[in-house]
Amino acid sequence: MSISPEQQQQYLQQLRQEVATATLQEMLQKINEKCFAKCVTKPGSSLSSSEQRCLAYCVDRYQDCQALVGQTFIQRGERGG
Repeated sequence: MSISPEQQQQYLQQLRQEVATATLQEMLQKINEKCFAKCVTKPGSSLSSSEQRCLAYCVDRYQDCQALVGQTFIQRGERGG
């Protein structure tokens, strides 16, 4: 039994959404692990101002790096290697 082109497109769209969701969840988990370990030396009931700054900077840098890696991947794919 074959599926119609419309069903194939729906399936591919759903698959893309699931991959995007999984990728985002993985990125958030890595940010939490790496930035928390780097910035929060003494966990308590609240974050100090230096911990807050460190976390904000860490998250920004991680996102910048992820964007750069993604752009590089796309460019290499467009060039064919």
